[in-house]
Amino acid sequence: MIIWVVGAIVVLVLVVMAYFWLIQDRMVFAPSSDYTVTPDEVGLVWESVTLRHEDGPSIVAWYFPVGQPLARNQPEPDSPTVLFFHGNAGNNSHRLETVEFLLGLGASVLVVDYRGYGQSEGSPSEKGVY
Repeated sequence: MIIWVVGAIVVLVLVVMAYFWLIQDRMVFAPSSDYTVTPDEVGLVWESVTLRHEDGPSIVAWYFPVGQPLARNQPEPDSPTVLFFHGNAGNNSHRLETVEFLLGLGASVLVVDYRGYGQSEGSPSEKGVY
């Protein structure tokens, strides 16, 4: 009887572990394809950039050049560009306050949506992030 109970527990644990292994990407990544606001709606100068990786999916990024009305100082010729990745949830449109802050510091910003986020193709995965 004890062998049957231990065996059932082992099988149950293996099934639960397999389930979590299969859904791990859905537990980590929370993509959103709906834009809550566009840069135009908040008065930002921007350009949509499409990046294509050798394995296929197009990645959408938004580029915000320095020298906008938000910049407190005139841009220097060697002004930095911040490469900004927004994290595991949302998309580019959820990070416009941070973009405005960085522009105000005098830096250009390139904010990138991961695969499956915003208008980027594909589906999110750890490999895709790398």
